[in-house]
Amino acid sequence: MIKYLAIIPIAFISFLGSMTFQADQITVDGNVKVLEGNVKIQVNGFEIEADKAIINQDKKEIFATAEPKGQIKLELNANDFLESDSIRFNYEHSTFTAYQISIDHKN
Repeated sequence: MIKYLAIIPIAFISFLGSMTFQADQITVDGNVKVLEGNVKIQVNGFEIEADKAIINQDKKEIFATAEPKGQIKLELNANDFLESDSIRFNYEHSTFTAYQISIDHKN
């Protein structure tokens, strides 16, 4: 079995047809992508902004975190979003787990 590791600085990549992501640095190891710095992910109509995220294509899951005292933003639709210090998002089923969240509505 051949594995590979790639580091891609200031990258924008599209894959799976329904997901796009960008970050200052992207590390790829098989079906796992680690995104660091100014992370933005769009998938299935949702948008995630974070400091760091791990995309596991095998589990169809995104785990996003923020630097200490930072917040992750998960945009639910054009008017509603939530913020948390970490979010685990299953993009196959559009479900997520987050702790200490705040939910906001744009006017």
